[in-house]
Amino acid sequence: MKIRYILSGLVVGLLLCISLVIPQALKRVREAKALGTTYNLKNAISSYFTEYRKLPVPSKNYRPGFPVDSDPELMTILMPNSESLIYPSGHSPRVINFYANKPARAMGSGRFHSGLSPDKTLWDPWGNLYRVQFETDGIEGIEDPSSPGHIVPETILVWSAGPDGDFATWEDNPKSW
Repeated sequence: MKIRYILSGLVVGLLLCISLVIPQALKRVREAKALGTTYNLKNAISSYFTEYRKLPVPSKNYRPGFPVDSDPELMTILMPNSESLIYPSGHSPRVINFYANKPARAMGSGRFHSGLSPDKTLWDPWGNLYRVQFETDGIEGIEDPSSPGHIVPETILVWSAGPDGDFATWEDNPKSW
């Protein structure tokens, strides 16, 4: 009888430990996945620049000095397909695929998470787009969006809104610098 109580206590204790550890482990996995994606996207953009000697700046509503989202326009430049040969945009004349990721999973309400949706939108693990900022004025750096007034000696910055989904709170935002 005592062994049953001891075993029951051990099982309950084990389940309690697991219920506390697994959510933290999943949180770290999502953060690591988002951080890896920021670097992968930055490297894809760098490779594009190396190949074409220009940044993959989307033409629609792009304003220098402001970030762009990882929407279909940017991602199609980095991931052209055979239709690019038929309908050339001028962005990727050699039709080289610079970025690859797994398909995103649907969250509902037209949002996805952790990968590329069918329309080539890149989503973070929390259902938000990534942001990308280019250095386009030749000043050897970009103003740090997380610390205004400070210059980051980079030509490409990539970040996510993080678990809270707010780009303005930087404590939880995975970033490439």
